[in-house]
Amino acid sequence: MRMKLNKNILWIFVIAFVSLACIWSFSLWAGGCSSAVQESITTTTATSNGMTTTITLPTYTSEFIYVDTGTGISSYNLDLSTGKLTSAQTFYDPISGSLLLDPLSKFIFHVGRTLPAGPSDPAPIEFVTHSFKIDPSSGAFSTSEVIVIGSPIQGMAFDPLGKFAYITGSDRISIYQFNSGTGGFTFIGSKEPGAVLLKFVAIDPTGKYAYVSGDGETTGKVWVFNINSLTGDIDYIENIDTGFASKPEQILIDHRGNFLYEQEYNFNQIRVYRIDQTSGKLSLIQTQPIKNPYGDFSSDVFAGIAIDPADRLFYSEGIGFSTPGYINVFRIDPTTGTLSLSNTIADLSRHESFAVDPAGKFVCLTSSSGSSIGIPNYISVYSVDPTAGSLTLVDSLETGTVGNFSSTIVGIK
Repeated sequence: MRMKLNKNILWIFVIAFVSLACIWSFSLWAGGCSSAVQESITTTTATSNGMTTTITLPTYTSEFIYVDTGTGISSYNLDLSTGKLTSAQTFYDPISGSLLLDPLSKFIFHVGRTLPAGPSDPAPIEFVTHSFKIDPSSGAFSTSEVIVIGSPIQGMAFDPLGKFAYITGSDRISIYQFNSGTGGFTFIGSKEPGAVLLKFVAIDPTGKYAYVSGDGETTGKVWVFNINSLTGDIDYIENIDTGFASKPEQILIDHRGNFLYEQEYNFNQIRVYRIDQTSGKLSLIQTQPIKNPYGDFSSDVFAGIAIDPADRLFYSEGIGFSTPGYINVFRIDPTTGTLSLSNTIADLSRHESFAVDPAGKFVCLTSSSGSSIGIPNYISVYSVDPTAGSLTLVDSLETGTVGNFSSTIVGIK
């Protein structure tokens, strides 16, 4: 009787093991199916300050550039072999502002405002975001959804999973839950950390911390918040005083979440902070001057900063009103995160915005005629030397005679 019972128990264990093995095998098979639609991975090496590091990068089969033309959004196919552009789609949109993608590249957002139709129109200014769904095969966008925001929009960012959106404007940061099926937003709440004006917002790659640049009463500041991953709510941790009369603008976090880079408008410099992975707090480790090849910052506007996908190169763009535009290219030390000037790209036309493609092969810039009548605008593509950071023009496409304001790039699998 005992022997029979032991055999039955043994068979139960065998059946259970086989069942678990089948479930485990199915899970691996399903994972294999899902990974088939992901990007393939390429391995490359990068050398910075005598140190060579091995980096893995996703390989995209196609990419699309989206540009705010001032009267809507235009998309262009980017040939990843040559850098050549082909016009794909133009969509009229009454708002004008910046463009942003959700982390999964399923939606593109046109962030801006709508104005009254004329002086006699009593309608108030609305601060809105238009949400467009992206076709994953063609890059075309459709199905606009309008989200009305209660305050001026300065910056917008998503958590890495695309569950929550954080929008800065005026003296507050507003939190929204994002619907990845419809592209819509549901308001959760807002926080007022004691700012005169909050500008850009950046979320670290782990989704644990949010960083916001802005103006205090007399000094510039960078605020640090902890993020509740379940509710999306944020709690104040600290603020960094950037100095009297300083104006922190755009902020970026490297792809590993180790360093934060802050573009300083008034002082013409980039500040580099180390991020404490445990607390989220910042410690200043470098102040890197921006180099103007024409020697005069008095009429410059700093259009933005960008980091290449491998965290090798850092770009800072300047727009000269009385001189041509320029880009500072810095190498990033892979250990310390500090910047060292590699070269300066000068003699550029007046560019409104620029972006680095997700594969790190190209830099794209939009040029604007400003208020000049009849002068065409262009979107230009430059190939990137991954070692020196130098840029070589490979294509330039006319986009019309209405001012470009912003551009962004999405990799389509």
